[in-house]
Amino acid sequence: MRNRVVQITVLAVLLLLMLFVQGCQLLPREEIEEAPALLPPPQERRNLVQVVRGYISEEMRKSARAEAVKEQFLAFTQAGRVKEVRVEYNQWVEEGEILAMLETGDLEYNLKRAELDLESARISLEKTKLEKQLGGNISDLDLRQQEINFQRTLLSYERIKEQYEAATLRAPFAGRVTTVAVKPGDQIREYQDLIKISDPYKLELVVDVTVSDLDKLQPGLPVRLEYTRGNWITGKVVKVPKRGDKLPDGEQDRRVIIVMDDPNVEFQFRALHSVVILVRENPDALKVSRSAIREYFGRIYVRKVDGDLTTEVDVQTGIESTTEVEILVGLQEGDLLVSK
Repeated sequence: MRNRVVQITVLAVLLLLMLFVQGCQLLPREEIEEAPALLPPPQERRNLVQVVRGYISEEMRKSARAEAVKEQFLAFTQAGRVKEVRVEYNQWVEEGEILAMLETGDLEYNLKRAELDLESARISLEKTKLEKQLGGNISDLDLRQQEINFQRTLLSYERIKEQYEAATLRAPFAGRVTTVAVKPGDQIREYQDLIKISDPYKLELVVDVTVSDLDKLQPGLPVRLEYTRGNWITGKVVKVPKRGDKLPDGEQDRRVIIVMDDPNVEFQFRALHSVVILVRENPDALKVSRSAIREYFGRIYVRKVDGDLTTEVDVQTGIESTTEVEILVGLQEGDLLVSK
């Protein structure tokens, strides 16, 4: 009996061991991670440019406008309300033509009456002179009295006429209306620019530049102008305003005047043309691509490559074009630089 119990116990233990082993076989096997292979570091990608010798120039690209040499902004010498404006933009006017008028109240009536009074005084004076010449009973005092009356009437007329003219804006010369900055009913100040007249038959080429551009320009610099599409003609700078030169409105004068080498070239009034001003040039400059020049808080430098070694080198630059920079100090022809 005892042996039977032992046998049963052994069989139970063996059965449990078999079940445990089979359960372990059902579990997923643990994968052993392999150590990653070490790859070589990627090589630095660098774009290199070379210092070379050649031509370089600094050019200023602007627009030239054919403006009238003779033009004038007109204004009333007194303040008031505008009664009428008789012209419009681009209208041709003759010298002395009325352009605009202020409200004058009874001034126009008073002027006409003063004209009649003056004519009456003139007739009386001439009549008195004639009677005296014909031996009439006219004394020197009578003649003098008529002369005084005429002078008094003339002074009154001239005063009213002056007031009327102050309220009338006239064209000082024949030309084209290029600005109208007023309309009926406007309240205007004295000497306020209102209407501009230009003579389109005598023109000059004007190039508007920035204040900083003025320091780079001087009379005599060569100019190329695109007269028609693809057709360039040559000329030069003849006038550059100085710092402090003011326009009538108080702004800095920035108008550079150019002329063409061919005096027979004709331009349309207010036509625009592309121009290129050659500021400076060097036919044998040490130069490099602008992409190689670096700046940091006022420092100008490049990254120079010498074999496997890259160093920062401070440089002094000169002429700058749109794509290249002249090197004055710091590099030699053939040096290799890292481009940005």
